[in-house]
Amino acid sequence: MAVKNRNNSKSKKSGNAIVPNSNSHSNKETTDQTDAVSEDATIDDDKFDFLTEVLCTNRITQVMIFLATCHLFYFQNENNSQLLSKVFNTLISFVIVFFVYYRRGALDINIDNFEKNYFHLIYLFLLPIGITIYYAHPRMQYLGVNCALVLNYLPVPLHLKLPLQGIFALINSEDAYFYDYKFHYLVAIPLNYCIYFVLTKISQLKSLSVVECNVFAILATNLLYLYQSESVEFQILQKSLWSLILIATVNWLLDLSLFHKSANSASRKIVLGGITLLGFPFLLQTFLSRFQSATFSGNAVQWLYQYIVEDPLKLKIMGIWLASLLILIPNILVMKSKLSLNTSRKLWHFIICLLITIPFKYDPEFVKIGISGVVPLFLLVEYLRYTNLCGNYVNDSLKSFSDYRDSAGPVVISYLYLIIGVSFPLIINNDICGCIVLGVGDSIASIIGKKFGKKYWDGPDNKTMEGTAAFVISTFALSLILKAFYNDWDYLPILSNKDQLFEIFTNCFVAGILEGNATFNDNILLPPFMMIFSKVMKW
Repeated sequence: MAVKNRNNSKSKKSGNAIVPNSNSHSNKETTDQTDAVSEDATIDDDKFDFLTEVLCTNRITQVMIFLATCHLFYFQNENNSQLLSKVFNTLISFVIVFFVYYRRGALDINIDNFEKNYFHLIYLFLLPIGITIYYAHPRMQYLGVNCALVLNYLPVPLHLKLPLQGIFALINSEDAYFYDYKFHYLVAIPLNYCIYFVLTKISQLKSLSVVECNVFAILATNLLYLYQSESVEFQILQKSLWSLILIATVNWLLDLSLFHKSANSASRKIVLGGITLLGFPFLLQTFLSRFQSATFSGNAVQWLYQYIVEDPLKLKIMGIWLASLLILIPNILVMKSKLSLNTSRKLWHFIICLLITIPFKYDPEFVKIGISGVVPLFLLVEYLRYTNLCGNYVNDSLKSFSDYRDSAGPVVISYLYLIIGVSFPLIINNDICGCIVLGVGDSIASIIGKKFGKKYWDGPDNKTMEGTAAFVISTFALSLILKAFYNDWDYLPILSNKDQLFEIFTNCFVAGILEGNATFNDNILLPPFMMIFSKVMKW
């Protein structure tokens, strides 16, 4: 039988208030939240017990969703033995090595780190492997190496782990193309580890957990190296990320050699800030100008200028974007003192949803190009804030919208997670599910839950069932509205297609249940999960 989450019972027993989550659906004071724990939920707080932790209701719910997704995937691909064997081999290899190190006492599993460093492993499997299977083409070409990248999490010594990952990739890949270009794919393994290592140092494993560092390392390895596409939006995103990485590397070397004793000096800010602000556009221009395709050729800046000004529709969309930002940003900053933190944060969600979903109907390629440029710009802003190259203004502005997760470590992750969650489905699959689930669903759930929520899900985030209901209803309704909008309001075929309605509602319903119970960040979890789940339902 499932038990209440340990975090809740622990707070009740100790008499301490639970730290409220600004993204939760709760509307009660923290002292009332602790009373929601059943009197019979008595747990020994000083001793870790695996079954006790897993049998918490919110974790049981997540496991059931994970198993249901795997079950649908199996039925969909039961005749594809090659695909199933790759996934099964990865899972078995991971579990065996993990269990060996656990039995040797090499894993420090305790109450505090079980959720984010161990239980969230189900998402380390589900998200990268699921996205590779359904959205990487050809999928078998990338699946073997991405399965090997998942094994980077294992606590094996580095001098053994990298060769073992390479051997596993070779054994688990039967595709002839993989063997023809095996060196290209094997290079991805040490690159993935380097990215993971840098993320752990930057985040100090406070802003990001071990699982999140691995997920982002796999994503970055695919974007920067493994996956190649001729699309303009992908090239802009990839070359922007490489430009930012090179600038950050140069600045890091200069910081170590010249400014290690004067971290806050004006000369450091001028030199490193100048290199960043001048070097980033120069490198991006250089990289893009070397990329030639049927759509994009020649000077990158000149091409982009002509691409926009020669089309009145693009000029109109650009004007709407600029006018909206110039009007809304100052007003939100001024009104912030009159709004709750949660409301001011969710306003950005609504704004992003509107600025993307409506123009996407009229010029999807331009919207994707725009969003592919916004992602590295957000990363650039965070880099300037993180390195303190622009003084305190940027830091204070971003911190004013931060929640407790942003305060946990040195990186402000909320707005980065939001833009990544919205842009990822758009760029790889023309999918607006990120806008739907984050722009409206998550925001409505939080606002309704805080105002009207009375029945709580088990879990440390104190989310409410009323918020979940609002999430499901709002995402389902918006999905139908946007389908009709993108089809010139020819909504009758959609409403009469019961199978399609069932798929849309089921996807929204399962995502809502997951949002109410998972502690993995919603902005990163929900969009790719909805992309994967929408595919596994088509069997």
